[in-house]
Amino acid sequence: MTLLFADLYLYLRYSFTLYTYLSLSLPGKMSPMDLSPVTCTADLLSKPRLVSEQKRNGNVKHITCQQILFGSGNETVNQVASEIMAAHPATYIHDEQFVKLTADCVDFRRRRGYHLSPLDQEEAKFSIAYNIIMHRHIEQVERLLRAIYRPQNVYCIHVDLNSPAEVHAGMLSLARCFPNVFIATKLEYVVYAGFSRLQADINCMSDHVKRDDRWRYLINVAGEAFPLRTNAEIVKILKIYNGANDIEGVYGRRIKRFRKLRKTGQKNPPIPHHFDVVKGSAYGIFSRAFVEFLLTDTKAKDLLQWSRKTYSPDEFYWSTLHHTYRNPHRLTPGAYSGEQGD
Repeated sequence: MTLLFADLYLYLRYSFTLYTYLSLSLPGKMSPMDLSPVTCTADLLSKPRLVSEQKRNGNVKHITCQQILFGSGNETVNQVASEIMAAHPATYIHDEQFVKLTADCVDFRRRRGYHLSPLDQEEAKFSIAYNIIMHRHIEQVERLLRAIYRPQNVYCIHVDLNSPAEVHAGMLSLARCFPNVFIATKLEYVVYAGFSRLQADINCMSDHVKRDDRWRYLINVAGEAFPLRTNAEIVKILKIYNGANDIEGVYGRRIKRFRKLRKTGQKNPPIPHHFDVVKGSAYGIFSRAFVEFLLTDTKAKDLLQWSRKTYSPDEFYWSTLHHTYRNPHRLTPGAYSGEQGD
């Protein structure tokens, strides 16, 4: 998975709401319930800004978001963190609740804290397309969407056809609350390490190209991922890429330890057009030109068709097209054409 995102799994599903307290001097025992909460922002996390002051034994203790989130040996900080967690316990939102929660979209967007306008002009002028491939836990996917949501971006959500009806209903209701969020027009019964996983991404890519001509890069993420960078930071990184893709690739002798085969009793025909397979990841950062290329290029589509009966084609299809140092006969947009050799 690209380094811009990290697997989330259980951590955020059961995380707590963190409240911070600004410019307060609190004599005696601190009670979070007596204070007005404000959101602990990334700006506060990155700077040693004062969050609260508490007088203990005649000394003023400075407590920052950074100390609370990342731990501290200071007893006062630990007490504040414990009291915050006790005052604001986690509440898990079940899949079947989302249809009701999103019935009033204006209220839902307000309560969940979505950014409904660009935060600066640089971000406003740089649109990013996202594929979100999910099959369960709407609350977790909604947390991901809320973290990466900006009105100038576009979001395609592929919901596994194997998912329960309440997941499909909840995700459709959620998507209807945003003009730039949509469910993929064609859904797949996704099989782990099967072709359907790759097809799910391609379905979203096709929708993105048809629906919007503004986005410049596409990032595909799993529903159980979470960003490590802000949208502003991602935009700066993508502008440095300047049309290049970011797709992992392993080749030569090193690829052998990754190979896993499922016996079918039938041999796949030789790979078309003398492609040399490059092992990679199911996730990457793709320029718009690369996405349009793989959707229209005859040889790219032949490789896609050949991959239907292979194991985990999502982990070699992007990388084989991208790493042209192993396939110098291909003219892939944004490709990596580094030195050949193992």
